[in-house]
Amino acid sequence: METRFPGELAAGRLEFKALKGRAAAAGMARFGMEAKGFVLVELHDGLPSRYEVLHGIWERLESDRAVMEYVGSKIAGFLR
Repeated sequence: METRFPGELAAGRLEFKALKGRAAAAGMARFGMEAKGFVLVELHDGLPSRYEVLHGIWERLESDRAVMEYVGSKIAGFLR
């Protein structure tokens, strides 16, 4: 994503966080997830105001390219 969204990353408009342990469990509960996954979250004043769980990532795991294309298109749409 660094090559597709360098401006958004540099401006702090886009950030990647991997959650582990209790933080991962809390995130899964907050976003209604039954398993680990990928979530796009918009924050306002440090709190989630909008989110999208990327359920389609699981069907693309056999191809890194398919995962990157899927996630990239979802991020682009989310940033609009």
